[in-house]
Formats: sequence, structure tokens, C-alpha cells
Amino acid sequence: MSTPSPSPSPTLAERLNWLFEHIANPHTGKPYSDLAVAKASGVSASTIGRLRDGTTTNPTLETIYALADFFQQPRMILLDDPAGTKVFREMEQLRDLTVDKRVRAIALRADRVADGDPATLDAIEALLTVLEQNKDKITRSARDE
Repeated sequence: MSTPSPSPSPTLAERLNWLFEHIANPHTGKPYSDLAVAKASGVSASTIGRLRDGTTTNPTLETIYALADFFQQPRMILLDDPAGTKVFREMEQLRDLTVDKRVRAIALRADRVADGDPATLDAIEALLTVLEQNKDKITRSARDE
């Protein structure tokens, strides 16, 4: 179940809880615990708990970056500014649109490969266009094998 984000700009707690709810441990398929994230990110479990319950609302940039890096998300996703809110909303939409795990994995992989480089994004988009234009041919060929 998704954490609702009723406010125009979701709180840090809402954003962080969303990451915990939607990004599972790839080895277990289960959500990460505060302790597991703490061990891997260097942010204490108590700090993570206070951030998640909204007790702490103004962490250092080092803490925000460590958590975003752990979840392999753009650092701005946890920042309370228009750009951070935009990235967070796009992640919510992407998650909603990509219920299929393979589609989501492909989208996230493309994002990691591009790493924000416009030329790489253009190349990925061009490849998708070629696939789209040849979908029937590709599907027939795969069926015939």
C-alpha cells in the first residue's frame, strides 16, 4: 500500500517512507529495515526512525544524500524544494505506471544508464522507437523460433 501524499509538497517523512515501501531489497524481495539501511548508508537507525516518523525534519545534506544514494535515487528526491517535489512526483507516477516488475526494472535501468545525459536519453528513446516500429516483426520472429 502506498503512503498517501496529500500535501502539494510531500514531507521528508512521506518521501522517505515511500522509498522504504517501494524499493525492496533485491536479494530478499522484502522491504528494507531501518537497521539494514543504517548499516549500509552510515546514517544511524535512530536518525532514520526520527526522519520516518517526522520527529526530525531538517537533517544535514550529508544524511539526505546518504539515504538517496542507498536507495539509488536522485539526491533531490528527498529535498523539500520544487525540483525535489517534481522528481518525487515523477517517481510516484513511474511506480504507478509500471506495476509490471520487468517494465519498472527496464525503466530504472535506462535511468541509471543515462545518468541524466541528454544524448544517452535520446539514444534510448531512439532504440525504443525502432522497437516500436518493428514490434510486429520482432514478435513474429520470436514466435517462429
